[in-house]
Order: sequence, then C-alpha cells, then structure tokens
Amino acid sequence: MSEIFFSWASPDRETAGRILGRMRDAGLPVRDYSDDMVAGDVIPQWVIGAIEQARIVVACVSSAALAHSNWVKTEVDAAAARLVSKHLDRLVVIRIGQVADTWQSALLRTDSVRYFDLAGIPGEAELDRLIDDLRVALGINAPYVIPAALCAMTADEFGRLRRSADPAQVGRLVALCRRLGMPNTPELWDELAKRHGATSEDFAPYADGRSLIELAQAVVRSVNERRRDIGRSPIYLRWYSRAELLDKNLRLNWTNAHTVLFVDSVSALYPAVTAGLPPPSQSEDPRKAAMIYLPPYTRHTGDLERLIEANLEGQLYLSDTFQSWRRENRLASLAFDIPTETSLRRWLDQLLLAFDDGRPPPWGPNVDRMGPRPPRRSPSISGMP
Repeated sequence: MSEIFFSWASPDRETAGRILGRMRDAGLPVRDYSDDMVAGDVIPQWVIGAIEQARIVVACVSSAALAHSNWVKTEVDAAAARLVSKHLDRLVVIRIGQVADTWQSALLRTDSVRYFDLAGIPGEAELDRLIDDLRVALGINAPYVIPAALCAMTADEFGRLRRSADPAQVGRLVALCRRLGMPNTPELWDELAKRHGATSEDFAPYADGRSLIELAQAVVRSVNERRRDIGRSPIYLRWYSRAELLDKNLRLNWTNAHTVLFVDSVSALYPAVTAGLPPPSQSEDPRKAAMIYLPPYTRHTGDLERLIEANLEGQLYLSDTFQSWRRENRLASLAFDIPTETSLRRWLDQLLLAFDDGRPPPWGPNVDRMGPRPPRRSPSISGMP
C-alpha cells in the first residue's frame, strides 16, 4: 500500500502543480500519474490501481476540470467507494473556485469526506494548513522547518545598478569575470542580466534557466526520500522574501536557528539587497547556518558543468569522501567555490541529508577544543574575493 494518491486534471495544472510541489517539499509520500507512471502503463488502469493502493486520496476538482473530462468524477467516486468500504483512510476533495454540488454522487454525501476550498492558486497559509492536515492523517512527524532566503536583485534593480554602480566596484567585478574568460563590458552586463527576473525569487544563475529556488527544492525532495529511508524527519525549507527579512522578529531566526541563506554576489553591490541581509548566526554549532554566495560567472561554466557531470556519472566516491571528511574535522561544513549547478546540488544534498537536530557535535561530547574559541562565523561558500 502507498500513502497518498493525488488526482488532478489539466485545466487545474497550475494550482495542482503548486499543491503537489508543496506536498513533496514537506516530505509527504505522494504519487500522481504525471510523475510516477512508466512507459507502457495504461493511464486508466494505472490510476485505478494507484487509488486502490493508497491510504489517502487528494483530488482537485473544478468546474473546468469536470467539463474537461469524466475522469475527475470517476477517480473521486472510486476513492469514495473505498472510503465507504473502509479500505481508504481519508478522501480530501479540494474544490477550486465555485463548483456546483450537482456533480457529487451519493458516495460523497458522508461526513468522512474532507473538503478544502480554494479561490484559486493557494497561498502559503492555505498550503501549510492542508499539509498539516495530511501529515496528521498519516501519522507523520512534522518536518524540520529551516528558514531559507534568497537575496537577489530583480531585473529592474539590475538595470539601475548597471546605470549607477560605483566605478571601483564595477572595476573589481569586471576584473574577476574577465579572469574567468567572460566578455568585457558592455557584453558582460548583458550576460549578467540574464540571471535576473521580474522578482527576486526568479533569480536563475545557471545556464538551464531554472530559478535557484526551484533547484534547491528539487534537492530537498530527493533528500527527503532518503531521509525517510533512514528514519529521519523530512526537511522543509520555508522561503522568506527580501521584504519579510526586514522584520526584526524574523531576522532573529538567522541569529540562533538552523538557516540557509543564498546571496547573489552581484546583487550584494545593490544597497537595497545588502540592507535586508540577516545577521550572521551567533550559534557555536557550525551546523546551524549556511550562507552561500553565488559567483557572477555561473552562467559561463557550461563546459565545466558537462565535464563534472561526465566524471560524476555512476560515481559515489565524492559522497564517501565528504562523509569521511566530516568524521575527521570538527566543523561540519566545507567552504569552496560553486560555479556550476552540479556543485551546488551536491553540496546542498549532503548538507540536508546529514542534518539531524538532536545529533551531538561531530567532534564528540567529551572532546574539548584546543585553545580559545574564535568568534563564530557562518560557514560560507564565496564566489567573490
């Protein structure tokens, strides 16, 4: 038996995709036909089989979806029948927009069916409430919630920086990029501009065009699958915007809690970005925080990316080496340059996989550090001198 089957139709793709992504980000074991079917599977048979194997069915229903296909009603009715026969723990029907009750069969007229109403694409509070309900139903422990933030410019802000940046700062930036083989200005500005989007969250430093947040969340999903296998609670990155980071109470999270902070090194030249940077962690536990600076030449490393991927194919020795290094060093973080997407993914993967809130420090409880303790600094991966 599996845990959750997620039912949706193409008219609700955007809303369903956001819900499905959040479920996976929170470490919930969920299946849906778009990701979990394999070549040769017959969709109707696979869907019915998945419903029969699930403990919980979550179904998105909208007027557009019901008009699009009879399969939405068929899938919900199949789940409702299993609920009535006690073969299903819970059926959650997510109604998107105004949905008339005329589509419902008699099987759905029971208090055992849970309804969750959305006006449209769900907000953070609505998603959190839905995920909490599903987690309780499955008896799954709450994940470790780690505050995360990305400090980067928007495309408009990058344009303003380009017009008004301090010449000395620009000179250092250009010199660094030129040493890595990037073009001189003005072509350099055009290449750097490709990293920024309409919002800070759209920042996409790598050549494949995916946003940094999308990349990080893909790592989280992979890590959570393995954390479940070894009996650890899932990780949940709670992303905060630049505007939210200005809240003094929220900024305290970055002082004494587990946190992850990504900073675009070029955006750090823009005052509005640096003004919102959280304070460094004050914890003496080096696993409490990671500050990751993205260098300016990430999109210029396509050849290096392919070389790294070719050398990593089928190789696990880097993971083994990292674990050995952790056992031999009292600090649980490693600082190095991460110009490629592969580098970042590997580092973040190992950081989140190893995270354990209750684990003693890696140097052991009975071993004292030698000499006076230096000021605590967050482990950082820096891309600029």
